[in-house]
Amino acid sequence: MEVSTTILDLYATPDTVKTAVKVARDDLSSKRVQQVRHLVSDLASEADTHVTEIPLGTYPTAIKAAAPLIDAGKIDEAKAALQAALSTLVVVTYIVSLPAVRAQAMLHQAEQLSTKSNRSQDDNQKVRSYIDATRSQLQLAETLGYGTKEDYKPLYAQLDDVQKNAESSQPGRGVFAKLQQSLKNFKFSS
Repeated sequence: MEVSTTILDLYATPDTVKTAVKVARDDLSSKRVQQVRHLVSDLASEADTHVTEIPLGTYPTAIKAAAPLIDAGKIDEAKAALQAALSTLVVVTYIVSLPAVRAQAMLHQAEQLSTKSNRSQDDNQKVRSYIDATRSQLQLAETLGYGTKEDYKPLYAQLDDVQKNAESSQPGRGVFAKLQQSLKNFKFSS
């Protein structure tokens, strides 16, 4: 088994990505495919983990197929069949949205400050900043296509609840925990 990771990270705002997508759509409708290809090829923010394995499940079939060739004296054909099975690799890629990871980290920071007793005004401002940054990262993930607009509606509603709770200066792990769990369970598919 071999494992490798590729990081594709985009440092942009959701508005910048929306503009790039609009330009790409305009170019595509004008049949400028190569300009579109170059424009959208960098519109990703993810960690891709590639796992390469030998498909052990195919070996018994390959051996069963090679056995009659050996019995028939066709040794070279049997070798070729077995070599083909040994040369076959399966690559599975697991994709993790980096804006989603950042959103979870920022939400965790907001929670730590929010549950602090005797928060200062500076703490309250930091909590708001972390919540705003969380929203921005979720918007970036959505704009990059890691899920659909409908998929994100419950996350934004929960984030609104977190923000209301934080603005009321009440410590509240419950709303944070609910959103953290939703983020963990969310399928940021590409």
